Amino acid sequence: MEFDYDRYLDHDRQWHDGELPKGKEIRAERVVRLPYYDCDGITIYNADFNSVLPQLDNIDCIITDPPYGMDKADWDKVPQYGWYENAYKILKENAALYVFCGENSYIEARTNLEKYYDFQRTIIWQKENVYGGGDYLLAHEYLLYGKKGKPIFNNIGRKSTSNALKVVGKEQAKDISVWKSKGFNNTCAEYVGHPTQKPLQIISKAILNSTTENGVILDLFAGSGSTLLAAKKLGRKAIGIEINKKWCDVAVKRLAQIEMFS
Repeated sequence: MEFDYDRYLDHDRQWHDGELPKGKEIRAERVVRLPYYDCDGITIYNADFNSVLPQLDNIDCIITDPPYGMDKADWDKVPQYGWYENAYKILKENAALYVFCGENSYIEARTNLEKYYDFQRTIIWQKENVYGGGDYLLAHEYLLYGKKGKPIFNNIGRKSTSNALKVVGKEQAKDISVWKSKGFNNTCAEYVGHPTQKPLQIISKAILNSTTENGVILDLFAGSGSTLLAAKKLGRKAIGIEINKKWCDVAVKRLAQIEMFS
Protein backbone atom coordinates (compact mmCIF):
# COMPACT_ATOMS: atom_id res chain seq x y z
CA MET A 1 0.00 0.00 0.00
CA GLU A 2 1.41 3.39 -0.99
CA PHE A 3 1.90 5.79 1.91
CA ASP A 4 -0.06 9.03 1.61
CA TYR A 5 2.47 11.79 2.24
CA ASP A 6 -0.28 14.42 2.31
CA ARG A 7 -1.02 13.14 5.78
CA TYR A 8 1.67 13.99 8.26
CA LEU A 9 2.61 13.91 11.93
CA ASP A 10 3.58 16.86 14.10
CA HIS A 11 6.00 16.81 17.00
CA ASP A 12 3.26 15.48 19.30
CA ARG A 13 2.61 12.64 16.80
CA GLN A 14 -0.94 13.87 16.17
CA TRP A 15 -2.51 13.34 12.73
CA HIS A 16 -3.53 16.32 10.63
CA ASP A 17 -5.28 16.82 7.30
CA GLY A 18 -5.03 19.90 5.11
CA GLU A 19 -2.91 23.03 5.45
CA LEU A 20 -0.38 23.81 8.15
CA PRO A 21 -1.71 26.34 10.67
CA LYS A 22 -0.53 29.89 10.00
CA GLY A 23 2.31 31.01 12.19
CA LYS A 24 3.12 27.46 13.27
CA GLU A 25 6.07 25.68 11.77
CA ILE A 26 5.64 21.94 11.70
CA ARG A 27 7.99 19.70 9.78
CA ALA A 28 6.21 16.97 7.88
CA GLU A 29 7.72 13.66 8.94
CA ARG A 30 7.80 11.27 6.02
CA VAL A 31 8.15 8.23 8.19
CA VAL A 32 6.67 4.85 7.39
CA ARG A 33 6.33 2.61 10.41
CA LEU A 34 7.67 -0.88 9.72
CA PRO A 35 5.79 -3.84 11.20
CA TYR A 36 7.10 -5.58 14.28
CA TYR A 37 5.54 -8.77 12.91
CA ASP A 38 4.06 -9.54 9.50
CA CYS A 39 3.08 -13.09 8.58
CA ASP A 40 0.17 -14.81 6.83
CA GLY A 41 -2.14 -11.81 6.83
CA ILE A 42 -1.48 -10.75 10.44
CA THR A 43 0.51 -7.57 11.06
CA ILE A 44 1.63 -6.08 14.38
CA TYR A 45 3.07 -2.59 14.89
CA ASN A 46 4.96 -1.87 18.11
CA ALA A 47 4.08 1.83 18.17
CA ASP A 48 1.60 4.48 19.24
CA PHE A 49 -1.52 4.30 17.09
CA ASN A 50 -1.13 7.94 15.98
CA SER A 51 2.08 7.07 14.16
CA VAL A 52 0.56 4.10 12.29
CA LEU A 53 -2.95 5.18 11.28
CA PRO A 54 -1.81 7.54 8.46
CA GLN A 55 -0.35 4.61 6.51
CA LEU A 56 -3.42 2.38 6.79
CA ASP A 57 -6.52 2.26 4.60
CA ASN A 58 -9.41 0.03 3.49
CA ILE A 59 -10.19 -1.46 6.89
CA ASP A 60 -13.32 -3.64 6.99
CA CYS A 61 -13.90 -3.65 10.73
CA ILE A 62 -12.43 -2.23 13.94
CA ILE A 63 -12.52 -4.29 17.12
CA THR A 64 -10.56 -2.66 19.90
CA ASP A 65 -10.20 -2.40 23.66
CA PRO A 66 -8.82 1.04 24.61
CA PRO A 67 -7.78 1.94 28.19
CA TYR A 68 -10.82 2.45 30.45
CA GLY A 69 -9.11 4.51 33.14
CA MET A 70 -9.51 1.63 35.59
CA ASP A 71 -5.96 1.83 36.95
CA LYS A 72 -5.25 -1.86 36.30
CA ALA A 73 -1.86 -0.85 34.89
CA ASP A 74 0.09 2.38 34.25
CA TRP A 75 -1.23 2.58 30.69
CA ASP A 76 -4.83 2.06 31.85
CA LYS A 77 -5.03 5.14 34.09
CA VAL A 78 -6.13 7.57 31.38
CA PRO A 79 -9.02 6.62 29.03
CA GLN A 80 -8.35 7.03 25.32
CA TYR A 81 -10.96 8.85 23.22
CA GLY A 82 -8.85 10.73 20.66
CA TRP A 83 -8.73 8.07 17.97
CA TYR A 84 -12.34 7.84 16.73
CA GLU A 85 -12.10 10.45 13.96
CA ASN A 86 -8.82 9.25 12.46
CA ALA A 87 -9.97 5.65 12.59
CA TYR A 88 -13.13 6.64 10.72
CA LYS A 89 -11.02 7.96 7.84
CA ILE A 90 -9.31 4.64 7.19
CA LEU A 91 -12.42 2.47 7.33
CA LYS A 92 -14.10 1.40 4.11
CA GLU A 93 -17.33 3.19 3.25
CA ASN A 94 -19.32 0.32 4.75
CA ALA A 95 -17.68 -0.95 7.92
CA ALA A 96 -18.43 -1.92 11.53
CA LEU A 97 -16.87 -0.76 14.78
CA TYR A 98 -16.75 -2.56 18.15
CA VAL A 99 -15.29 -0.79 21.19
CA PHE A 100 -14.97 -2.29 24.67
CA CYS A 101 -15.55 0.08 27.58
CA GLY A 102 -16.41 0.04 31.27
CA GLU A 103 -18.88 1.80 33.55
CA ASN A 104 -16.59 4.75 34.18
CA SER A 105 -15.78 5.27 30.47
CA TYR A 106 -19.13 4.37 28.89
CA ILE A 107 -20.58 7.88 28.52
CA GLU A 108 -17.44 9.43 27.02
CA ALA A 109 -16.80 6.43 24.77
CA ARG A 110 -20.32 6.47 23.38
CA THR A 111 -20.34 10.26 22.99
CA ASN A 112 -17.13 10.16 20.95
CA LEU A 113 -18.32 7.23 18.88
CA GLU A 114 -21.55 9.03 18.00
CA LYS A 115 -19.63 12.03 16.64
CA TYR A 116 -18.46 9.99 13.65
CA TYR A 117 -20.35 6.67 13.51
CA ASP A 118 -23.95 5.51 13.59
CA PHE A 119 -24.36 4.03 17.04
CA GLN A 120 -26.33 0.79 16.93
CA ARG A 121 -26.26 -1.05 20.23
CA THR A 122 -24.62 -1.47 23.60
CA ILE A 123 -23.66 -5.13 23.90
CA ILE A 124 -23.23 -6.49 27.42
CA TRP A 125 -20.42 -8.94 28.07
CA GLN A 126 -21.81 -10.87 31.04
CA LYS A 127 -19.09 -12.66 32.97
CA GLU A 128 -20.18 -16.05 34.22
CA ASN A 129 -17.57 -16.16 36.97
CA VAL A 130 -16.73 -13.08 39.02
CA TYR A 131 -14.43 -12.43 41.95
CA GLY A 132 -13.84 -9.61 44.38
CA GLY A 133 -15.64 -7.84 47.21
CA GLY A 134 -18.03 -5.00 47.89
CA ASP A 135 -21.73 -4.59 47.21
CA TYR A 136 -23.06 -6.11 43.97
CA LEU A 137 -20.01 -7.65 42.30
CA LEU A 138 -19.36 -6.17 38.88
CA ALA A 139 -20.16 -8.98 36.44
CA HIS A 140 -20.23 -7.20 33.11
CA GLU A 141 -18.42 -4.91 30.68
CA TYR A 142 -19.72 -3.06 27.62
CA LEU A 143 -19.05 -3.47 23.91
CA LEU A 144 -20.25 -0.53 21.82
CA TYR A 145 -21.35 -1.43 18.29
CA GLY A 146 -21.40 1.24 15.58
CA LYS A 147 -21.47 1.52 11.80
CA LYS A 148 -20.01 3.54 8.98
CA GLY A 149 -22.36 3.30 6.03
CA LYS A 150 -24.15 -0.04 5.65
CA PRO A 151 -21.75 -2.86 6.53
CA ILE A 152 -22.64 -6.51 6.27
CA PHE A 153 -24.26 -8.27 9.21
CA ASN A 154 -24.04 -12.04 8.89
CA ASN A 155 -26.41 -12.69 11.79
CA ILE A 156 -24.87 -15.99 12.81
CA GLY A 157 -27.62 -16.48 15.38
CA ARG A 158 -30.27 -16.97 12.72
CA LYS A 159 -28.26 -18.79 10.08
CA SER A 160 -25.62 -20.46 12.17
CA THR A 161 -23.02 -22.45 10.33
CA SER A 162 -21.20 -25.37 11.88
CA ASN A 163 -18.09 -23.18 12.08
CA ALA A 164 -19.88 -20.44 13.98
CA LEU A 165 -21.42 -22.89 16.43
CA LYS A 166 -18.04 -24.49 17.01
CA VAL A 167 -16.36 -21.14 17.70
CA VAL A 168 -18.91 -19.33 19.86
CA GLY A 169 -21.30 -22.10 20.92
CA LYS A 170 -24.99 -22.59 20.13
CA GLU A 171 -26.22 -20.45 23.03
CA GLN A 172 -23.83 -17.58 22.32
CA ALA A 173 -24.63 -17.51 18.60
CA LYS A 174 -28.06 -16.03 19.39
CA ASP A 175 -28.76 -12.57 17.97
CA ILE A 176 -29.17 -10.78 21.31
CA SER A 177 -27.28 -7.96 23.03
CA VAL A 178 -26.12 -9.95 26.06
CA TRP A 179 -23.08 -12.11 25.33
CA LYS A 180 -22.01 -14.52 28.04
CA SER A 181 -18.49 -15.73 28.59
CA LYS A 182 -16.24 -16.49 31.53
CA GLY A 183 -14.05 -13.80 33.00
CA PHE A 184 -10.34 -14.47 33.41
CA ASN A 185 -8.27 -15.72 36.29
CA ASN A 186 -5.05 -17.69 36.66
CA THR A 187 -6.84 -21.01 36.14
CA CYS A 188 -8.18 -20.15 32.66
CA ALA A 189 -6.22 -21.87 29.90
CA GLU A 190 -6.71 -18.91 27.55
CA TYR A 191 -5.39 -16.34 30.03
CA VAL A 192 -1.87 -15.03 29.29
CA GLY A 193 -1.56 -12.50 32.10
CA HIS A 194 -2.79 -9.35 30.42
CA PRO A 195 -4.79 -7.34 33.01
CA THR A 196 -7.58 -6.40 30.58
CA GLN A 197 -7.58 -9.45 28.31
CA LYS A 198 -10.84 -10.21 26.48
CA PRO A 199 -12.22 -13.69 25.62
CA LEU A 200 -11.73 -15.08 22.13
CA GLN A 201 -15.36 -16.22 22.21
CA ILE A 202 -16.63 -12.64 22.50
CA ILE A 203 -14.29 -11.24 19.85
CA SER A 204 -15.02 -14.13 17.50
CA LYS A 205 -18.75 -13.41 17.55
CA ALA A 206 -18.13 -9.81 16.44
CA ILE A 207 -15.79 -11.03 13.69
CA LEU A 208 -18.24 -13.63 12.40
CA ASN A 209 -21.14 -11.19 12.35
CA SER A 210 -19.37 -8.21 10.75
CA THR A 211 -16.71 -9.56 8.37
CA THR A 212 -16.21 -12.12 5.64
CA GLU A 213 -13.21 -14.35 4.99
CA ASN A 214 -10.07 -12.36 4.13
CA GLY A 215 -11.64 -9.18 5.51
CA VAL A 216 -9.23 -6.80 7.26
CA ILE A 217 -9.74 -6.14 10.97
CA LEU A 218 -7.93 -3.41 12.92
CA ASP A 219 -7.21 -3.35 16.66
CA LEU A 220 -5.65 -0.05 17.74
CA PHE A 221 -4.92 -1.31 21.27
CA ALA A 222 -3.94 -4.89 20.54
CA GLY A 223 -2.65 -5.91 23.97
CA SER A 224 -1.85 -9.62 24.03
CA GLY A 225 -3.26 -10.09 20.52
CA SER A 226 -6.66 -11.66 21.17
CA THR A 227 -8.30 -9.89 18.20
CA LEU A 228 -5.44 -10.99 15.95
CA LEU A 229 -5.64 -14.55 17.22
CA ALA A 230 -9.39 -14.76 16.67
CA ALA A 231 -9.05 -13.24 13.18
CA LYS A 232 -6.40 -15.73 12.16
CA LYS A 233 -8.42 -18.70 13.40
CA LEU A 234 -11.43 -17.47 11.40
CA GLY A 235 -9.58 -16.85 8.12
CA ARG A 236 -9.46 -13.06 8.36
CA LYS A 237 -6.57 -10.63 8.02
CA ALA A 238 -5.78 -8.34 10.92
CA ILE A 239 -3.63 -5.39 11.94
CA GLY A 240 -2.76 -4.81 15.57
CA ILE A 241 -1.11 -1.73 17.07
CA GLU A 242 0.42 -2.09 20.51
CA ILE A 243 2.79 0.36 22.19
CA ASN A 244 4.16 -2.12 24.74
CA LYS A 245 6.81 -4.47 23.31
CA LYS A 246 6.16 -7.04 26.03
CA TRP A 247 2.62 -7.60 24.81
CA CYS A 248 3.70 -7.60 21.17
CA ASP A 249 5.97 -10.52 22.03
CA VAL A 250 3.12 -12.32 23.81
CA ALA A 251 0.89 -11.82 20.75
CA VAL A 252 3.58 -13.20 18.42
CA LYS A 253 3.98 -16.26 20.66
CA ARG A 254 0.23 -16.90 20.67
CA LEU A 255 0.08 -16.62 16.88
CA ALA A 256 3.01 -19.03 16.56
CA GLN A 257 1.12 -21.59 18.65
CA ILE A 258 -1.70 -21.57 16.11
CA GLU A 259 0.82 -22.43 13.38
CA MET A 260 2.27 -25.19 15.52
CA PHE A 261 -1.04 -26.96 16.09
CA SER A 262 -2.83 -26.18 12.83
